[in-house]
Amino acid sequence: MAGAKPGVHLLTLKPVSVHDTLKKGGKFIKWEEDTSQNMPDRQITLNVDADGFFLYWGVPANQELEILDINMIRDTRTGKYAKQPKQKTLDLIPNRDENDNLLTVAYGTDLVN
Repeated sequence: MAGAKPGVHLLTLKPVSVHDTLKKGGKFIKWEEDTSQNMPDRQITLNVDADGFFLYWGVPANQELEILDINMIRDTRTGKYAKQPKQKTLDLIPNRDENDNLLTVAYGTDLVN
């Protein structure tokens, strides 16, 4: 430590890069686990903003967007580890492979529910 200079430590962070596929968006079926809200299952386009801070999605017919801050995401799972939707939701997906096309995003301020 004889050659160390105090206060001269630099940390260089790389800027966040969001893949073009995420910026362009993809088609998903959005369904709610909480059935008390009576939200219908619907097809959406899911995107990530250019800075990687927000997920946003909308229904192509009415172009109304919903936004989710990345900080609110508590867990994500894909494939066989994703939560299976109800059969009526699965019937909406053409040419699907049971596990390969599933994505679960759990979000909110409550870490338990």
